Amino acid sequence: MHISASMKLVEQGNLLAIGDVVLNERITLHQVKLIQDPDKKEMMLSLPRRKREDGKWENVISVSPEVFDEIKKAVIAAVRESLAYECPYEIEIRNQGLNKDQAQVRLTVPEACLSIEGIRVKKGKYGRYVVWPKQTIADGTEIELVTLTVSEKKEVEKAIIRKFEMLHKKGMNKKARR
Repeated sequence: MHISASMKLVEQGNLLAIGDVVLNERITLHQVKLIQDPDKKEMMLSLPRRKREDGKWENVISVSPEVFDEIKKAVIAAVRESLAYECPYEIEIRNQGLNKDQAQVRLTVPEACLSIEGIRVKKGKYGRYVVWPKQTIADGTEIELVTLTVSEKKEVEKAIIRKFEMLHKKGMNKKARR
């Protein structure tokens, strides 16, 4: 069975990552979660669940133990890959009068002597996301002013959000100690 996973690092309490798993390029499982078990110091996998009317939770899908183990391996590999990505750009996060869930970003490409301004981190319904600088042309169409390959853009956005969240947590920890 071919299994691929696309996970977003969230690190909220015991929740480490959430994302999608694709089985045999045909079936997609959404809301797959990787959770750190604080007692056993190991990672647990949670497949999609829903809350019943009586308040109890039930699994949406069931898989064999062998497939579950393969899904868990794919999810852990995707999370490790996300953590291992080293962004070839310098990322500067600047909060200039924006609220705590937004920031302005400067992305610098040292070998090209190029800086990109106007990148923003925002918080939406499903978490943080990156907005690239855009311009509206005569017919009302918005075009992005910076173009990266799809895979590079995805990795750079992950790195920007990871850095924003790291700085955000540090700021929150400083406030909590005061």
